[in-house]
Amino acid sequence: LEGAGVSRDVIEKLRAPVAMSLHEQGKGYLQNTISNIVVAMLLFFSVYYYGYWIAQSVASEKTSRVMELLITSVKPSSIIIGKTVAMGTLGLLQLSSLLLAGGITYKLAFPKDFAIMGQSLNLSGFTPFSLLMILVYFVLGYALFAMLNAVAGATVSRAEDINTAIMPISMIGLASFYFAYMTSLIPGAGNLSAVSSIVPFSAPFSMPGRIMSDTVPAAEIVLSVLLLAVTIVLLAWASVKLYSSAVLHYGKRLKIYELIGMASKNRN
Repeated sequence: LEGAGVSRDVIEKLRAPVAMSLHEQGKGYLQNTISNIVVAMLLFFSVYYYGYWIAQSVASEKTSRVMELLITSVKPSSIIIGKTVAMGTLGLLQLSSLLLAGGITYKLAFPKDFAIMGQSLNLSGFTPFSLLMILVYFVLGYALFAMLNAVAGATVSRAEDINTAIMPISMIGLASFYFAYMTSLIPGAGNLSAVSSIVPFSAPFSMPGRIMSDTVPAAEIVLSVLLLAVTIVLLAWASVKLYSSAVLHYGKRLKIYELIGMASKNRN
């Protein structure tokens, strides 16, 4: 530049660092991913542990022989539905309290310009509609797995055997969670995200995160909720039948085919 006759002032300006400002438009990929993962994990652990406690409660009542007293005055269907509703109400209150505490803590403790890896992290995705959907999918997801856990608890005679009994249910829950989790990590997953949001077992862990981070067609939300509700009704009907057949069984843990056989005999 000096050889070309460019002045020293111009050369210094060219060598100076370029001044720029960064303005984030919409939601960044990191922000979407974090929201999806946090919501999916929150819902999974809530659904899993509240369902596990139902199975543990049923097994404990059988171990202590309390079930023999209950069954004389209360129908088995009333017991399983009552346990499910009671534990679900507790879970709903605790989950709502957790979300409220998290929102208040963020507002009071985190600075407005808080960022991770250069991307702002905020709670803008937690709109009233998305919060409502989180609670709705918690209730539906919990109901889906709770009935299965109650049946698993009824198949054992000792509380120590409960972990073995619920293993198939745990595997279904884990596979569904990781399906929802992996689709949330893939940028532009598209069809995979839609599938994980509609399949009943993975929808509770996938759809709320999608609603928070993306524009989900209303038809997909309605279809997801309807399929989940229909699956719950069918599983509840089958679970009540199986639970009624196994709740007074003592001895070795029942296999699934043995349980189905007992339910068929009782029906006949």
